[in-house]
Amino acid sequence: MPIKEFTHNWKDWKNIDCSCRVRIFAGAGEQTGKTVVITTDTNHGNSVTNQAEHIATDVIRRQNIHRLDLVFIEHYEKQAVFEETYDLVNFKWNTREKRFEQPNWKHLTKEDVEKMAGEVL
Repeated sequence: MPIKEFTHNWKDWKNIDCSCRVRIFAGAGEQTGKTVVITTDTNHGNSVTNQAEHIATDVIRRQNIHRLDLVFIEHYEKQAVFEETYDLVNFKWNTREKRFEQPNWKHLTKEDVEKMAGEVL
């Protein structure tokens, strides 16, 4: 069970309301001591993919997570023509502006994510 679960709301660069589902887990296995954040796209406004660095920065600020402890996972649920996907997203940290930038994605299996989160999703 996540230690926290909520809908994250934001406005994109066009001032459009956007949202995604956020689940926060205490990391397990190799991620012990880290905070695993799974963001699920809700198809409301801009996609999680297009806003990953903004969402990650916003979540660590609002949830008081140290940037070095963040394990950020992007999730898309199965849809009519698309399979369920999980991707680990790594970022560079902009020290001057104190925000994430330049996301880099690595595909994960659901089993990989379950090991990181320490539970069945």
